[in-house]
Formats: sequence, C-alpha cells, structure tokens
Amino acid sequence: MKKLIYILVFLLVLIAIAAITIPVVLKEPIKKAVAEEANKNLNATLSFSDVDISIIWSFPDLYVGVTDLTIVNNEPFAGDTLVHLATLVLDVDLMSAFNGVPQVNSIRLEDGSLNVKVLKNGDANYDIAKATASTQEEPTESEEPGTFQFIIKHFGIEDVSISYSDGSSGTSFSTEALNMGLSGDLSTDRTMIETSILMKEVLLVSGGIPYLNKVEMELNAEVDADLANSAYQLKDNQFRINGLNLLWEGTVAMPNEQDIQMDLKFSAPKADFKELLSLIPAIYAKDFEEIKTTGTLVIGGYANGLYNENSIPGFNVDIKVADATVQYPDLPSRHPISRLI
Repeated sequence: MKKLIYILVFLLVLIAIAAITIPVVLKEPIKKAVAEEANKNLNATLSFSDVDISIIWSFPDLYVGVTDLTIVNNEPFAGDTLVHLATLVLDVDLMSAFNGVPQVNSIRLEDGSLNVKVLKNGDANYDIAKATASTQEEPTESEEPGTFQFIIKHFGIEDVSISYSDGSSGTSFSTEALNMGLSGDLSTDRTMIETSILMKEVLLVSGGIPYLNKVEMELNAEVDADLANSAYQLKDNQFRINGLNLLWEGTVAMPNEQDIQMDLKFSAPKADFKELLSLIPAIYAKDFEEIKTTGTLVIGGYANGLYNENSIPGFNVDIKVADATVQYPDLPSRHPISRLI
C-alpha cells in the first residue's frame, strides 16, 4: 500500500514539474514560431511583446495571454495600425484537444483599437491574407467531409475603440469604447446565443448625413441562431439609445456573402417624451437627469427587405408626441414644447 502511495505521489510531482517547466521551456520557441508563421502569410506585420502560457493557474485548462498585440498594414495602407490589443487572452479546455473537438472556453480582447479603412476603389486594409496558389486536388466522390470541430463557448471584448471609414460608400462609423459578451455553442447547426453589447460615443455618418452623433447604445438579447442557414431570430431583448429603450422582433438572414435579408419591427412601450429628448447629444450630455418633462411618446417602425450594395430595405418610423412640456434646471417653469420649436 505504501509503495502505491509513493508511486502516486511521485507521478503527481512529475506532473506538477512538467506543468511548470513545459510552458517556460516552450515559451520562446512558440513566440518565435507564431510571429514568423503569421508574418509569412500576412500582407502586414504582426508583433507582440510577450506571451504568457500557464497550466497551473488554470488547470485543467490551458491559459494563453498575449500582450501588446499589433498588426500594422503594408501598402497601400503602409504604416496604418489595423489592430492593437493590450491583452489577448485564450482559455482552452486542454483535455478536449485529445477528443478531436478542441474547446475554447473563452477568448477576450482587452483595451485596444480596430481601425478599418476601405478606399474608393474597394481596397480594404483588413484584406491582409496573402494569396496562395491552391495545390489541393478536387475531392473525389469517395472522399468524406472532414469531422474537425472547433468550439468557442464565450467571446468577450473590453474597452476596444472602433473606427470604420468606407470611401466607396461615403459611410463612416466609430465608437470610443466597445464592450461585448457573446456566449453559445457555435459548433452546432442551431443554438441560442446570449449577447450583451455596450458602445459609447457612437458616430454614424452616411452620405454626409450624421445619423448618430455621440450616442450611447446598449443591447441585451437572446438570439435563436440557425447557423447552418445563417438566419437569426431575435428573442427577449432590450435595445437602448441614450435614454430611449426599444424592443425589437423579427429575423435577419444572410443567404450569401453579399445580401442581408431583414424583417424587423421595433417599438418603445411605456415611453415618455424625455426619452426622445435624450437623442439630442447636447441635451443628453449635460444635466439630463435634472430636466423635467411631461407628455407621452409612441414610437414604432419596421425595416423589411434586402440590403446589399444596390438595395436597401423598406423602412418606416412613426413617432407621436402628446402634451409635451420641458423644463430645464435654470428655467422657472415648464414650457409647451410647441413654443420652444
């Protein structure tokens, strides 16, 4: 019995030593191999300052942390930073790799920026994969499709700024801080995806018209995702623009890479006039909570149809305001909104 205990203790010690030493020994070769292989296949320069690999603190999972990750473009966007992340973290179920179905418990992108540019001729700075000649033969009828699966359980983004500029369509979008959480079994044909998104200082300009100007947007939703057919149905959800809360229902489908088919309806139940005022950036940014209002607000609408380069969905927005008054903090009395317009 004592001999068996000694053997077990010895094995545990060996495992502990291996868990500590293997990441240390493999750290530098892994860093070098990843950087060299990535830059060999990218029309851009990928770099990072450090890679932290651990089994001990995340056992039985494998922890991988990449620090100060940067992707800098080559021509025609030479010198532009496409991606910068202070931290990229992966938590991998180590044992799942031996089952042939690697499972990533979580991927987190923290503190960084994403800057996307599209030129008038259609060249995009995110198109950084080098073209390679295919040397694979066409599959024969006797060949069976591969069974490899890759599962991601949770994807998160914390405080990442985004800038998008499309010279071909005259559209630009930016947010100072994107925070996002997404979870679901993306390895199945159908799954329920839970998502939460918060964006601050959102700007959206199209055709010279500022549709959104420094607004705050938040979405919490469950999505019934038909991943096999790229179709998504909104379930329980709450969508907020500044102080205006909307409920959405309907579906979004992407039958191919060019088209997005929409059938969406939205409404603002139990809304008041103050929620509509919140969409005015100057009002929402200063003393918004101290503004006093009366009046009711009814809002609803839809977007239905095909969206692509040559088509936009049909849409309608109904807004009705009744008996509205507003009183700013420095005004002595309320004023009907009709007198202020």
